[in-house]
Amino acid sequence: MREGLVKSAENGVLFLDEIGDLQQGSQVKLLRLLQDNSYYPLGSDSIRQINTKIVAATNRDLKKMSETGEFRKDLYYRLMFHNITIPPLRERKEDIFPVTEHLLAEIAEKYNIRKPIITAPALMLMTGYDYPGNVRELEGILYDMVAETYPETIDEKLIADYFRRKGLKLEIQEEITGIADRLDIDYRGSFPTIKEVSDHLIKMALDQAEGNISKAAQLLGINRQTIYRHLSEQ
Repeated sequence: MREGLVKSAENGVLFLDEIGDLQQGSQVKLLRLLQDNSYYPLGSDSIRQINTKIVAATNRDLKKMSETGEFRKDLYYRLMFHNITIPPLRERKEDIFPVTEHLLAEIAEKYNIRKPIITAPALMLMTGYDYPGNVRELEGILYDMVAETYPETIDEKLIADYFRRKGLKLEIQEEITGIADRLDIDYRGSFPTIKEVSDHLIKMALDQAEGNISKAAQLLGINRQTIYRHLSEQ
């Protein structure tokens, strides 16, 4: 570890991304830093103490890597003192709505353009893809889509055409497609917010499922906890 990287985080937070790719030598150094708050600056034989919080991230299976010897077991157990697992996007498709809106705002700022408006049916259509590359793949898709045509509005036709051209398979359940087709939100006035669209879709799904939350969640491709949380916030 370079002195500058660690020292710059003194009395702050040191974020280490993709720690599953660390070489064995670097794993030893990280373990020392976690256990003793100490490190050897590059080119120095003198150990130094530091006060910093450490946040590490990876998309690899560290438990399996520790069992095969690719990742030190002592470092793995040290890192597991406090662990937060973020499910892949395919397991929390309800997050595609707010994440897409956030990314479009980010893209608009980067390209210095007006933020594209994405329609509710287009958002529904985007939930039909599993995103094996997770949020980074969604980000890449949106950046590429906007860079190609700089659209003012992203509708379901643009989404379907883009995914077809890129060879990305969209799988939409018949029930979900039916709900999207029957949306009766008026877009002629102010454009609806994501919350308004979500409220509308959940209400329609519950109506179609005759109040059965499990069935409504299945229709929307989300988990029951999301609907319970939504209802508790009303």
